[in-house]
Amino acid sequence: MRTLAIHELEARKPSKSDVDAWMKGRTFPIVDGTEVTLVFRGDAQTVSLRHWIFGLESNQPLKRIPGTDLWYLVVEIPPKSRIEYKFEVKRGGHVGCSFATSAATPAVSGRSPRTRQRPWSGHA
Repeated sequence: MRTLAIHELEARKPSKSDVDAWMKGRTFPIVDGTEVTLVFRGDAQTVSLRHWIFGLESNQPLKRIPGTDLWYLVVEIPPKSRIEYKFEVKRGGHVGCSFATSAATPAVSGRSPRTRQRPWSGHA
């Protein structure tokens, strides 16, 4: 079983500079076959994925890597799916949304406030 890049980062118990270096040059979300790692970076009490993917729970919490402001969720998305999603972010008791869009998997693209949108091209 392969280890995803986000799990390798988490296992290192990263500092802010480690997270900065890990994010540099990456396109988000990270697509590895049908596994998609969605990433949000920012100060928050909670972050949830809100999406319109048939057959998956429509509201899923992201996990924060301890000691960082990096949140993530790995989801399995059927090949050639077309999705739209957003992050629901709770800060200071207030809830707001960071909208992200995507194309078809495995060519998924999206963004959180500190990432750029660029399609990933490859095949499952």
